Amino acid sequence: MAKTYLKNTLVLFTLTILLSFCTAVHAKIIYVDTDAAGADNGSSWNDAYNYLQDALNVAVAADEIQVAQGTYRPDQGAGITTGDRFATFQLVNGVTVKGGYAGFGQLNPDARNIEFYQTILSGDLAGNDGANFANNTENSYQVVTGSGTDATAVLDGFTITAGNANGTGIYRYGSGVYNDQGAPALANCTIRENWANSGGGGGIYNTGSSPSLTDCAFIDNWPDGMDNYDSSPTLAGCTFSGNFKAMHNDNSNPILTGCAFSNNNRGMYNYYSSPTLTNCTFTQNSSTGSGGGMYNEEANPVLTDCNFIANSAGLGGAIYDFNSSALLTNCTFTENSASSHSGAIRNFRSNAVLNGCVFTGNSAADDAGAMGNSQSTVTLTNCFFTANSGREGGAILNSSTDANFITCTFMNNFASAGGGALVSFGGSAKLFSCLFTGNWAEGGFSGGGAVLADGGGVTLANCTVVGNGTGKTTGGILNDGNILVLTNSILWNNMDEDGIDQDAQIWPDGTIDVTYSCVLGGWTGSGNISDDPLFVSPGYWDTGGHWVDGDYHLLAGSPCIDAGDPAYVPGPDETDLDGQPRVLGGRVDMGAYEQGLSVQIEVEINPPVINLKSQGKWITTFLYFPEGYDVADVNSASLRLEGDIEQQWIWFDEETQAIMARFPRQDLQALLSVGDVELTVTGLFMNGTAFEGTALVRVQDGGRK
Repeated sequence: MAKTYLKNTLVLFTLTILLSFCTAVHAKIIYVDTDAAGADNGSSWNDAYNYLQDALNVAVAADEIQVAQGTYRPDQGAGITTGDRFATFQLVNGVTVKGGYAGFGQLNPDARNIEFYQTILSGDLAGNDGANFANNTENSYQVVTGSGTDATAVLDGFTITAGNANGTGIYRYGSGVYNDQGAPALANCTIRENWANSGGGGGIYNTGSSPSLTDCAFIDNWPDGMDNYDSSPTLAGCTFSGNFKAMHNDNSNPILTGCAFSNNNRGMYNYYSSPTLTNCTFTQNSSTGSGGGMYNEEANPVLTDCNFIANSAGLGGAIYDFNSSALLTNCTFTENSASSHSGAIRNFRSNAVLNGCVFTGNSAADDAGAMGNSQSTVTLTNCFFTANSGREGGAILNSSTDANFITCTFMNNFASAGGGALVSFGGSAKLFSCLFTGNWAEGGFSGGGAVLADGGGVTLANCTVVGNGTGKTTGGILNDGNILVLTNSILWNNMDEDGIDQDAQIWPDGTIDVTYSCVLGGWTGSGNISDDPLFVSPGYWDTGGHWVDGDYHLLAGSPCIDAGDPAYVPGPDETDLDGQPRVLGGRVDMGAYEQGLSVQIEVEINPPVINLKSQGKWITTFLYFPEGYDVADVNSASLRLEGDIEQQWIWFDEETQAIMARFPRQDLQALLSVGDVELTVTGLFMNGTAFEGTALVRVQDGGRK
């Protein structure tokens, strides 16, 4: 038995060696150069095949075809009829085809530079193409074909151009590259100026295929750079520019990483598809209809770390979702625009979840400067809206939509009519730990500098609405027949045409329930207060009407600390706007920021003996921070002595992790009485974490005591 096993093992080992040897014997480099003048057998640059078709016909698995600079056409080669539009460069499993070589007659024929030594696969069989696809009636239907291949069929370093898929059947698709049940690997290829007007996939058409493309460029193809049907291509580092439509997906699941879409007549169209995009950029794509950057219908796009910049459309300048479910994480939307509605994103009958997204400078000629939601369900967490503009809803307009906003910031948005930041018509809007500041609604016939709520219900919990304004009615929340619920929130210094008063905070129309909140001018309800919330540094409108942002963390002496609903129980993993645990110190605070337990620091005060008769100018403090804290993270504007006295001069010593700060001596002496007094210095780190420390001084009045 042992002998039989040993014998079988030796046979298997021998066969393996023989197979490896056979593969090594067959693996070879085949040379192609249209300028070569030798034996035309592919054995060297001098004897290179003149036509790529001849090399493909003899290549077997593990071979590599190296192609020199020049132009190669599918109708050239042995056994092929000149002018045959059906002729195509069929890729071969196990064979790598590489372009970009210097080739015959060059000092170093093996030198490879795909940009300098351009290798072109052209469907212009007559060599007479003009601009804008002129004179292309005789061009190849499909320049390259990858049907039936797997990932071992490699095409690297070519320009594929001048295909014209204007035939019938499959010859209406994929004029540059056609893949049916194929999975070839393309790298460093430029696919440009291919035409498939009657079908699709001017650049590439994939049906039932899963090709991989790395560092490829799709330029000026019609009608699509890439058209995928029932396919799952993988793209990395690819670019799409100048195509009538960059990518069309039908029942497909493409995966894109680090790709860029620019100046296309729509970036991506998804129909019953689930694309996954990471680190992709959409810039200056446009559509006269909907979704200049991306259009989704019955689709489930997942986007992470993607950027949409200066895209435009009639509706949804960057993205339009129809009956779709979109998941966006850490994406940015900058200066996108809509000639009608929804400057950046439009959701219609869709579900959208956004985490950590930033909307800056988007605009709509009509409503919803950044995002418009109709008959949809949306959840936004840690999103930031600033400098967006529209007629109603400078940042967002919801219509018959259920929306949840969690730890979001709305700052310096503008509406020419109502709802400087947010408009809610019908449905419900629930906001948790959100900040509205510096938003403005010009007014028209309405107002609502921060929020305009008309019908349905709006709930704000632990929100801060401060410094918003309107030229008409109510700078804070204009409640027009709506059910409005506020709890644990702050409404302060919002202004309207009549100034800064109670009515400028909330317009009292509809059903309003305000509890455990701080409202300028006061409001009836359990636990409400009207004292100054004592923000670290409130923002303000300058003389030119521009908003200067502030810091809305609470100072240590704020009446809003531990003043929220005593029965409030935070949800699992609930945080404030800084991402800190929502309840610190036993009871929830009012507003978007929780004033947490203070970091204890060591404080020295000079002089340690303070004479009330002294006419000195400064009290100097030295602050020493515990290990693990960096003085560079301290918000210098937040430093206070005895709660109210602001520092006038500060110096950071990062080597010793210490701060020296000076406070006006006369301001402090006005608060002191003779005896031993404990003085407190407070402040905040940039992330909102508080710190404090105390030092004992002796206070004298005149002579020694």
